[in-house]
Amino acid sequence: MMAYERQNWDVTRVTDVTNGATPRVRRPDWVAHVLDEEADPPRAVLLHLPSGRRIGLSETATRVWQEILAAGAEGTHVGAITAIVAPEYGVDPTIITHDVVALLDDMVAGDWVEIVPEHEGGGHG
Repeated sequence: MMAYERQNWDVTRVTDVTNGATPRVRRPDWVAHVLDEEADPPRAVLLHLPSGRRIGLSETATRVWQEILAAGAEGTHVGAITAIVAPEYGVDPTIITHDVVALLDDMVAGDWVEIVPEHEGGGHG
């Protein structure tokens, strides 16, 4: 099995920021995914390569995952995700921000996404 090195950032949750801004998140190298786009709605299954754990995402979590993937290595902010996803569900982005932050906190805690270090410039949103 390939070795994957997990970085230890100072921020361990999307909500662990003092200035009210949210950090960028991205798919880490140690997480593989399968996206079943033929399913209605599309669904994603994530595989945590070091441990062999896997998780199936809900419709909404899959949609958030797609935005994380689209951002690439630079990562994306909560605001960028909610600005795209909220209209698809017919709600104001401020309404779903709490839910997206909670989802991303869970994904960070489960080692499914990583927080992009501040010293890595760029990012979407």
